[in-house]
Amino acid sequence: MKLNISFPATGCQKLIEMDDELKLRTSYEKHVATEVAAHTLGEEWKGYTWAKSVVGMTNRVSP
Repeated sequence: MKLNISFPATGCQKLIEMDDELKLRTSYEKHVATEVAAHTLGEEWKGYTWAKSVVGMTNRVSP
């Protein structure tokens, strides 16, 4: 799975490719914008949190 991590305030983006399902399991079945501890992705992310988002998702309800 590819993760696109971005910081909108500076425009910085980082693309990470994760193959370890155990590391990604903490983000499964979370709602959009739910904050998740990033240390589960690896030691280099210790102390960070991230919010799950879906590109192109809208709040509109279709009939």
